Amino acid sequence: FRNILNKLFKQEMTMILLKIDKDIINAMKEKNTSLVNSLRYAKSLLQENTKSDKKREEVDVLLSYKKTLEKSLEAFKDHPEELAKIKYDIDVLQAYLPKQMTEDEVMSIILEIKESKGITEFSQLMKESMSSLKGKADGKLVTSIVKGVLDKK
Repeated sequence: FRNILNKLFKQEMTMILLKIDKDIINAMKEKNTSLVNSLRYAKSLLQENTKSDKKREEVDVLLSYKKTLEKSLEAFKDHPEELAKIKYDIDVLQAYLPKQMTEDEVMSIILEIKESKGITEFSQLMKESMSSLKGKADGKLVTSIVKGVLDKK
């Protein structure tokens, strides 16, 4: 059973790369150079990851790149052209990332984890919550909700 899950998981991981490849071809046909450039860079990050000694999930690679872009927004606030490009790249990446959960959805999952496992320690609840919410919710949001849930006891 575990082997089947691993095979499915590995197939799912490559689905992002295949989708990006297909979208690059379509963007080239449409002569959309901005989209082609954004997708090519994302593809290069994913390809570098496959050759790395410390391989990560494709979603993690893209999430990491998105966070880097979001940090760049502040640095380029005085450069409108660069800012627009960064925002565009973030929008492009969103199509390949899981839909982010709302604060209420995250809260309900964290409460369910806390109650079902009887967790009272921050580190345990964070570990369980992040494993369930990885890629689906921002880590800062999860941290703040976990703190709030544990403070209410």
